[in-house]
Amino acid sequence: MDNSEIDSIMILVWIVGVVLGIGALLVGAASYKEKFERNFIFNGAAWGIIIAEIIIFVGLAIAAVQLEKIVGVGASDNGDIILYAVTFGHLGASVWFYFGAMILLITFGTNISHSNFKWGMFQNIMQMILVTLFSVIIIIGSIMAKQKITEIMEK
Repeated sequence: MDNSEIDSIMILVWIVGVVLGIGALLVGAASYKEKFERNFIFNGAAWGIIIAEIIIFVGLAIAAVQLEKIVGVGASDNGDIILYAVTFGHLGASVWFYFGAMILLITFGTNISHSNFKWGMFQNIMQMILVTLFSVIIIIGSIMAKQKITEIMEK
């Protein structure tokens, strides 16, 4: 097998996995709503997750900037940045990181308390994936819109 065959098989596996994942999400969401009379994806916990992700991202960004000042440009990787924030390498970065992590844990606890452990963890995982995915799509769309507006304004 050459690389193109392996690539096409991997693409097929990825597509089938995404379709199966979406199917599992839809079935799980319907079962959850029927059992607990609560929306599965779009509820208050989703807002807690997005706020926590933003705060954690700010903490990691601060850690990345501070670590680059210490080590030098391009000398650190993601593992170093996370370790720097977790181990209080920079107090400000760590406070942001842990505050976001605390909000995330409270949100996870809220999801679990409104159902049971199994359903709550399933909901936490799915909400994390979807909130992150939607956030990335919104950010990319905003960047593309800004570039388009800038091009139009320059003409």
